[in-house]
Amino acid sequence: MFGLGHKGIFSDAKRIKSLCVVFIGSLIYFCTRRKMTRKQSIKSLVKLADKLYQVKLIAKYPKSIISGLPTEVIHHMIPKSQSNNLRYDEDNGIPLTHGEHCRHHKSGDPSIVAKILKTKGQAWFDKLTLKRRIICKFNKGYLQSIIEKYEDTRLR
Repeated sequence: MFGLGHKGIFSDAKRIKSLCVVFIGSLIYFCTRRKMTRKQSIKSLVKLADKLYQVKLIAKYPKSIISGLPTEVIHHMIPKSQSNNLRYDEDNGIPLTHGEHCRHHKSGDPSIVAKILKTKGQAWFDKLTLKRRIICKFNKGYLQSIIEKYEDTRLR
């Protein structure tokens, strides 16, 4: 469960294993890690892994690659729907502001892609294209390993 100042964050404290508070700029992220249950769905594990990926990369890349303003979201250069292998790959994460992210998705602003490619280089994009072809199937074990990887490093 995640929230920004969410009142009900402690409502089910019996099931919480640990609590993490992450400060990124002026934002405060509350992360709770629940005990794994047998019935925990892959969908809920994907949601938790996605959130931890965002939090880790926002902390790692505090400035937008486009404007230099504070990072608000991590954009996937190769969309999540096109490659499970790159979904949690840090090379595929691009730090952007919400405005830049919306401009890219809503209007297809080509200047954003051009700036990313100019900054990162064609060799970086070619490497992503090769990694994109690797088939990766999600299962509970794989997703739990991703979650543990990002939880271990979330405060570093």
